Amino acid sequence: MSSSIFDGFSQEILSNAKHRVLDFVGCAIAGSRQPSSVPVIALVRTLSGKKNSTVIAFGDRVDVHYAALANGVMGHSVELEDDHKQSFVHAGVTVVPPAMAMAESRNAHGRDLLQSVVIGYEVAHKIGKAAARLGSLYDRGFHPTSVCGVFGATAAAAKILNLTEKQIVNAFGIAGSQASGLLAFLEDGDWSKRFNAGWAAHNGVIAALLAERGFTGPHRILEGEQGVLSAYAGAHETRGLSIGELDSSEVVNAFFKPFGCCSDCHTLMEAAIKVVHDNRIHIDDIRSVKGRIYSSAIPLIAQPSEHKFRPRNVVDAQFSGYYAMAVAMLSGKGSVEEFSEDMITNPRVLELAKKIVIEADRDLDREYPDSWPAIVEIVTKSGQEYACRVNVCKGDPIRNPMTEQELTEKFEALAMPILGNGKTEKIIDLVERLDEIPVKKLTSTLY
Repeated sequence: MSSSIFDGFSQEILSNAKHRVLDFVGCAIAGSRQPSSVPVIALVRTLSGKKNSTVIAFGDRVDVHYAALANGVMGHSVELEDDHKQSFVHAGVTVVPPAMAMAESRNAHGRDLLQSVVIGYEVAHKIGKAAARLGSLYDRGFHPTSVCGVFGATAAAAKILNLTEKQIVNAFGIAGSQASGLLAFLEDGDWSKRFNAGWAAHNGVIAALLAERGFTGPHRILEGEQGVLSAYAGAHETRGLSIGELDSSEVVNAFFKPFGCCSDCHTLMEAAIKVVHDNRIHIDDIRSVKGRIYSSAIPLIAQPSEHKFRPRNVVDAQFSGYYAMAVAMLSGKGSVEEFSEDMITNPRVLELAKKIVIEADRDLDREYPDSWPAIVEIVTKSGQEYACRVNVCKGDPIRNPMTEQELTEKFEALAMPILGNGKTEKIIDLVERLDEIPVKKLTSTLY
């Protein structure tokens, strides 16, 4: 499993990796202004010794593992980073931060960074799919992004370091002993979800650096009887997990998010926007709204209902189907502004949310997770009934992809308010040419 097997990716794959880098950077720039970023930045400034990797949007240069931590937390905070429907892993926020930080610290070329991103996605998604097939991490209270993402982070860092096969195996073993992350944030709407992503990125760097120095880890960390799959998913089996037969396709299978909230809300939001727009329904004329969705979404976006109808904070709102549908119907969108401290107390949004019912539809369960279908039904005060069904949300890489232009516009919307037009356009240009330039040329512009 030496790093040489990962070379030779097609230009199409590397181009997709560029989109992943740009999308993550945009999310991290926007996330830098979230309140949760303040204590993280303060901490890494205090702890850091070497000044070898950039903190996005701040410009501080800190230790490589602390840069991965800070950038991972910021990238996950606005819930706009990419997702993967089969593994439930947000690979972008666990893979790109350690890849960028390590590449900058080792003076790597942009092509090395892109290859490490491809590798990291492949590993994180394959392990996530294996865990999902064997038993739901969600049902056990674990956060797949952090539990599985740490392996993607480790693989990405290992590629930059050009670790040997033996070192990579040890690095994975070390990473597995650091696999962690709970869904407890759903109870309080706290910031630990954001930390989970940053900590996985951080731990991947630590695992790779320790292995580089000769530290050993368990060699059957995934499939062993005491390994990660057994501990977190309830069974151990390696079907589909052969990294030696890397097909480099998983990076293209993640979907880009147009809405800044839990992915389970997206088809509900699209259907709600569409039914209102297509039928020219005035919001004040709505009597009731019903959202029907697959059963597994209910615990995440519809329970407990008291915190979903009236979010206590932004994290609550990001995981509320009621709030998400209401703000989408009112604004026609759902980005950073719609999921902000100011908006979550908006009386019009909260009043509309009270009119919404979300329920599980067993018929839709048969199509999940190949599709994430949702049906929205609206009844007006005059008794008129309207309905819309959305099977595939915007951003699906095959059936409803975001175009390059849409991805660029998304990045501009996230970055320009903070970095300004000139620097934003320069970053876009540098990422497009990332396979031709040193990584430091890009990181020097990210603040």
